[in-house]
Amino acid sequence: MELRLDPTTVPKAFVEPGGLVTVNIRVENADLRVLGEHTVTVRAARLEGRPVWLDVAEPVPSLTRNPSTRLPVLSPAALRSAGSARTAVVTPASLADAVPVAKVRTVRAPAGIVLGRTGGDRLATRLSALGRTVQADPIGGLGYRRCKATGRTTKRWATIGTSYPLRTSRSWLTYSGGSTSTFGVATSFDKGVSFSGTGTRSTSDDWGHDFVPRNYDRSFRVQVLYRQFRCAYYYAGKFRYETSRSWKPWFQTGGTATHRLAGKPAFRLCVKVARGAWSRGRVRGKDYTLSYGVKFKSMIGIDLFSSRSYSNGARLYYDNPKVRWLCGNNAYPARAGKIREARRNL
Repeated sequence: MELRLDPTTVPKAFVEPGGLVTVNIRVENADLRVLGEHTVTVRAARLEGRPVWLDVAEPVPSLTRNPSTRLPVLSPAALRSAGSARTAVVTPASLADAVPVAKVRTVRAPAGIVLGRTGGDRLATRLSALGRTVQADPIGGLGYRRCKATGRTTKRWATIGTSYPLRTSRSWLTYSGGSTSTFGVATSFDKGVSFSGTGTRSTSDDWGHDFVPRNYDRSFRVQVLYRQFRCAYYYAGKFRYETSRSWKPWFQTGGTATHRLAGKPAFRLCVKVARGAWSRGRVRGKDYTLSYGVKFKSMIGIDLFSSRSYSNGARLYYDNPKVRWLCGNNAYPARAGKIREARRNL
């Protein structure tokens, strides 16, 4: 199923600093008895006077200075000067524009849950109602589905970078305003018995921390506050049954930590580097990603996805007094998501 959404229809109350908009999608199929949920964050902006959707990792120049809830105003020249390799995601504002959405994973609906139809005019009606009230999703007659926070929160550590220096080198990460981090969402359709990853939510980082240089392998972590939400079916204003519950990343607390790693990965895309300080910055090439980056396993049985974009204020540094090699995991170091040092070409 593909969801298309006009940026101008998003209520202002749901546009976060820097133009971030989080879209929650629920898919139901009454014939197959399956349901699924997916969460994704995109960035709303204005390009030459037109509302557009941008990838959350786009290096919007104005976002590095005093982010606000108003939509960033861009020009094609400003976007190109930011050095982005992803300007292709910019699209004209119309109902034909698609919010970039991954596949929605579905599960077998538990017994007793009444599934709605999500096709044709009925889908348009539900999306229209959702745009007006956001909280209530009408199912038919006096029945509706509502999602709200339960009041439960938890603080989790999320990995936003790794470094693998030689013993003769030092490496560190600067984490500050202008970058955007993305963390996984977990949903349960069986009242919390089992959870699965159901998308991501992104946050703008308007605080910073420079990690201390070290000469050993380690990961860099930030603390994220998660809120629990519960969706339920109501009839005539009365609760009937729970349809799902989710843990969603809400904001970063400002807490930071490091974790020592054992052993260097075998990255093969290597280049020779002269002695001195080298850094990887700006949103160019690949983001740092880790499928198990948010440490949630002890609580819900699985860890969640984490991702961080590189920028002028979020850089990975390697400083070595000797000539050495730098190797990237998915591209050459200048564009790689993860980088390690080596004494020779691997």
